[in-house]
Amino acid sequence: MTSQKKICFFINWVREFNMLETLYENIDKNNFIFVINDLNKDFRSNKNDLLKIKSFLEVKKFDFFFLSKILNKKKFDILISTGDLPISHFTFKNLAKFLYAQTIGYFFHLIKLEFLTKKYLNFDISANGRNANFYDNKYAENQLSDHCIKFPNALDRNIKYFPDYRWKKVFNTYFTSSLMEQELINKKFFEKEIFYVGYPRFYKYHENNLKKSLISEFNLDIKKKNIICLPNERIMSYQDTNSLIEYVTFLEKLDKKYNLILRPHPKLEYFNQKAFEILKSKKLKLDLNHTRKIIDLFEFANLLICDFGSSVVESIYLKKKVIIYSWKNEENFKLLNDASNWSDDLIREKLYKINPKNTSSHKTAEQEIFNIISNDIYQKKINDISFEFFGDLKNIYNPLEILKKKYDNI
Repeated sequence: MTSQKKICFFINWVREFNMLETLYENIDKNNFIFVINDLNKDFRSNKNDLLKIKSFLEVKKFDFFFLSKILNKKKFDILISTGDLPISHFTFKNLAKFLYAQTIGYFFHLIKLEFLTKKYLNFDISANGRNANFYDNKYAENQLSDHCIKFPNALDRNIKYFPDYRWKKVFNTYFTSSLMEQELINKKFFEKEIFYVGYPRFYKYHENNLKKSLISEFNLDIKKKNIICLPNERIMSYQDTNSLIEYVTFLEKLDKKYNLILRPHPKLEYFNQKAFEILKSKKLKLDLNHTRKIIDLFEFANLLICDFGSSVVESIYLKKKVIIYSWKNEENFKLLNDASNWSDDLIREKLYKINPKNTSSHKTAEQEIFNIISNDIYQKKINDISFEFFGDLKNIYNPLEILKKKYDNI
């Protein structure tokens, strides 16, 4: 096995380039390399992203390897990864679980016994049903380096299960994105090195032509306020056709009064083609540029419409006015997806308290949105929630300085 004095950026999804840009754009190209994770065989994996990742690296003229070509052959001094996607490997134990889930488990799902056991026993008797994975999963980062750094992949966290217990043997250093995340990691991995770096994906920068470029790209009316809609792919995949059409109709109505841009989650196209095609079939302005810095949309927005997931927490991190869209059967979704244990749900509850009506497709939604956009008191309450979760962001560590120091000391 050969060893190279380089920083390895371990890439699972094309959107991670945006997340890691703060680091690799400020390091000499000769000192780092990218490794593309192409060893996840799950049918919902990143296989559709692989060509986009490769294309991006070729355009940028960055050196890279596919993991399948170098695993157990090459190692690097330092590795940085979001830990967002393990690699697949076969085990008989997982095969037995898969066969159960696809047969008996799926039957329990059809008769809704899965819902009852989840609700009253906190146990999924279906073992994930037809969504079960054939392969077991493990992380490969520590096979590529003796010093692995866990980089923040998002802001929402499963309070009950985060951090993944398997990371203890994989990562040596943790960069954390919130006070809550730091506390959760320290509680489970107290012996590890932890730095609160905030969310590097959203480090402030100045781009004078940002507003003009978006107005031009989407042919927007400069006299109107701007709304960015960021739906979560998990809740959308839980909806029937009527619910999705109702959602789109609601947005179309708002689009007549505001500049509305809908940014589907990048994974929606891969996980739920039906929902994705419904969005594409309408006249809404869709942002499908997955290499765009998401902060461009946040900074452009006068208001954000979210539902579940990281975008809810990201809005608060950036102190942006945000309201929650209420989908049908939300309580069932939360129960089956363990959503009540996620940090975005804690923030959702706080948002409901400062705006009890919030919004859905009800008749008063348009007026509620108008009131919130022009409400300074609402902004102050958003700021208070942000401070509770993230504290004073002036006091965070600089991940680039930490990385360079570690690299220089090797």
